[in-house]
Amino acid sequence: MRPELAAPLPVRARVGRPPLSLLLGAGSAVALGVALAAVAHVPETRTSPLEPDTRLWRALLIAGVAGAFALYLLGLAASRQRAAALPAVVAIAAAIQLAPLAAPLLLSRDTYLYWDYGRIAAVHHGNPYSDFPDRWPADPAYRHMSSAWARLRDPYGPAWTLIDEADAKLAGSSTREAVLFFRLLAAAAMLLTVGVVARSTRSAFSTALVGWNPLLALHFAGGGHADAAMMALVAVALALAERRPRWSGAAWAAAVAVKVAALAFLGVELVYRLRERRRQWFAGLVAGAVVALVVATALFGLSWVRSGGPISNQLREANSIGLPTRLTHLGLTVHAAQVLVTVLFAVLYLWILRQAWRGRRRTSLAAGALCLTVAWLMPWYGSWPIVLAAFDLDAAGIVLGLGLTGYLLLDALPV
Repeated sequence: MRPELAAPLPVRARVGRPPLSLLLGAGSAVALGVALAAVAHVPETRTSPLEPDTRLWRALLIAGVAGAFALYLLGLAASRQRAAALPAVVAIAAAIQLAPLAAPLLLSRDTYLYWDYGRIAAVHHGNPYSDFPDRWPADPAYRHMSSAWARLRDPYGPAWTLIDEADAKLAGSSTREAVLFFRLLAAAAMLLTVGVVARSTRSAFSTALVGWNPLLALHFAGGGHADAAMMALVAVALALAERRPRWSGAAWAAAVAVKVAALAFLGVELVYRLRERRRQWFAGLVAGAVVALVVATALFGLSWVRSGGPISNQLREANSIGLPTRLTHLGLTVHAAQVLVTVLFAVLYLWILRQAWRGRRRTSLAAGALCLTVAWLMPWYGSWPIVLAAFDLDAAGIVLGLGLTGYLLLDALPV
């Protein structure tokens, strides 16, 4: 046969290997799955740390959480070296953030407190901002929540209390449905945050920073905390700032209406926008605040203003993982440590405001510093600097947020 008539040899299609960052992200998801399998059979996981009933499960839990965090860090580092396809990053993020829904309620009883506040308003026709939960001791939500909250008025914003009421109406007296409502809501808020970050930044690193974080998965889809909704609104506000400034300002108002802690981040954004003189942004913020004030006052009277009270409590009272408590090991009293960290935060915050006025918005650093300041530190507060760092990409904020993630993950482990 003549050479020119020979049949051409088949050419193998080249299949490119996925970027290393995606492999590491997928590995983090698998490791988190191992950790969740270790507690899936445990009927009671509503406190920290998680306590599997055998040494094998305990070892798998520790290895799974540690592996998930290590692979998360390596995946972030790899994503800085070679960009991965954003849809694949989002898909892995969705797997990580939804995985805890397959496990029982994790690490907290806060969902029962939300349910109780909702039932105070929707079932007992009381006011959660003026009535204590122990006024209705036979209520099913009261029986499940921590006894320490019996004399705690609603510390959340009116927008979140309305969500609590919706849960109370939908779940009725079903404990399972009441808890599932908040966990699904928190998981949806995380998916919204991941989607907003991906769409607005177009950055695989920023998307993975938020979406692949195992701490956020454990405490939001796992624990159903209100901070997921607050940070989703903050992410929306940051994403809309340039193209839809009015809606950005309104989203900030909504975030504060969920939880007053958002004011600390809003302060930095406010100075940054003052420098730019963005009138539309301020118009949206004022309009959103007015609507929130009018609706909250109409529904709850002026007693809802008390929701800011627990912030001062968190600066005074200390738990075992807060920085002031850790400083007592150096010989300081808890009070002296609290005064020290509060003064340091105030100085740092003023400097951050100055930076914002000069055109550098360092909200993630402010959020991380606030986490170190509050004496009653909760693990899910670690979401604050992580979400904000996805937008401002401040190196100090990223390092502080990742450091807090590792530190706060230890609280979940029986070590």
